[in-house]
Amino acid sequence: MKNVKKRVIAVTACAALVGAGAGALFWSRSHQAAAPVQAQVEETAVPVNVQSPSQGSLEVVAEFIGRVQPDESVNVFPKVAGTVLATHFEVGQQVKKGDLLFEIDPADIQTQVAVAEAAYNMAKAGVNSMLGSTLDLQRLQVDSNLRNAKNAFSNANKAYNDYIDEYDPSVEKLEETCDELYDSLREAQAGYQAASAASAAAKKAYEESITLGASAGAQGLRFEEYQEAKNRAAAAEAAYNSVRGAYEQAKTAYNQAKDGYDVQLDQLRSAMRSANIALDAAEGTEEITNEKAIPEAEASANAQLQQAQASLEASRKQLEYTKVASPIDGVIELKNVEEHGIASQSSPAYIVTNKEIMVARFNVPASAAQAMEAGDALQIENGSTVYTGTVIEVGSMADAQSGLFPVKARIDAQPGELLTGVAVKVSAPTQRVQDALLIPIDSLYHEDGRSYVYLMDESGCARKTYVETGINDNDRIVVTSGLEASSRLITSWNPNLLDGVKVTDASAQPAASSEPEKGTEASSGAQEG
Repeated sequence: MKNVKKRVIAVTACAALVGAGAGALFWSRSHQAAAPVQAQVEETAVPVNVQSPSQGSLEVVAEFIGRVQPDESVNVFPKVAGTVLATHFEVGQQVKKGDLLFEIDPADIQTQVAVAEAAYNMAKAGVNSMLGSTLDLQRLQVDSNLRNAKNAFSNANKAYNDYIDEYDPSVEKLEETCDELYDSLREAQAGYQAASAASAAAKKAYEESITLGASAGAQGLRFEEYQEAKNRAAAAEAAYNSVRGAYEQAKTAYNQAKDGYDVQLDQLRSAMRSANIALDAAEGTEEITNEKAIPEAEASANAQLQQAQASLEASRKQLEYTKVASPIDGVIELKNVEEHGIASQSSPAYIVTNKEIMVARFNVPASAAQAMEAGDALQIENGSTVYTGTVIEVGSMADAQSGLFPVKARIDAQPGELLTGVAVKVSAPTQRVQDALLIPIDSLYHEDGRSYVYLMDESGCARKTYVETGINDNDRIVVTSGLEASSRLITSWNPNLLDGVKVTDASAQPAASSEPEKGTEASSGAQEG
């Protein structure tokens, strides 16, 4: 058993051995447990070793196959394809960051640069023209239209106000004249009507004097009165007709003046409205031109210039790419280009590695990836040489084909001591518990799929106690339930060790123990890890 504990075994071999050992132990101890207890127990107590469970940490170590790589390795791809003019380093040579590795013929790219420069100069000239004379003329035109619209509105407004100031008094005077003549007309009409009535009365009196046979003198008097009344009526009629004519003329003049005034006033108002609309349009055009059209034109022109400039800079950058330098300090591991050959963007021209720090890359299942974390210590074996290492990266996404998670560990080795691509064996912790209750794995027994141990009780008897267990490292196993830190665990095996048997703590006796020597692994009943 002691030799078994010291062996370093792979996870799969360990699992097989645990299964085989557990089966053998189950068969042996289940038969032993099933054996009837002897009717008479010897008075001599069974000597056993007793100890309390320990408190501590436990981890399970598994082995994986890894590959050694430099932590910093760069595939140098040319950013432009072309004919190689010269190479400056060979495989195995040391390079510094910025050292020129090789050069590509720049002839074709120089032509592209010349074309881009011409396009940029043309774009620059066009932009200068647009931002200069073109926009200046547009501004002048807009400003001129706005000034003209303002002047037109001002003139229309002035003409309207001047017309009102000039023609209002004359129309009002004509209206007053019409009113005065109308009053005169009414007076003349009343005088005419009175004179006509007087003439009719005189005529009637005259005619009555004839009818009544008045004297010639009386008739003559009546006739004279009639003639005078008739003349007054004629004069009143003439006066009335004269005033009426004057009134009609004045009324006609007023109506004509008023109608003409209204028409002209409407025309002036219409002209002023049109001028106001034109002014609003000119102001809107000026606002749109200055706040939107011109800035947009400037932005478009600048964008065109920037595009041409970017194209030129890109061409010049392509020219810079014809000289390919090392991106890191390191060693040339691979060279794929030769003078006069073709450098392709699809394959690395050089591979440069920095071997100051070497790492081992390996893949682990999900359970191991969950248990590992950066900073974990591990062991790397390269043949007979064993190195210590530290986990520096645990992948969080499984490989699509293998379903395993990548892990990277730093190797504590001298620069140049390990070769790139060498396969190594990595021993890494895949399970761990902290502050756990630990017992020797040899003290654990199995029965009907359950695990149990023997404890020494206060009366000095062995007591069979079932427990729940966790992980083990082939020497110790974690007990998750069934024991306490103060429990007195029997750690040695004896063929007479049964539940209720009297036992004595041989480890506490100064004399040599009388415990019989263990036999084969199958008959011992202890579980191998």
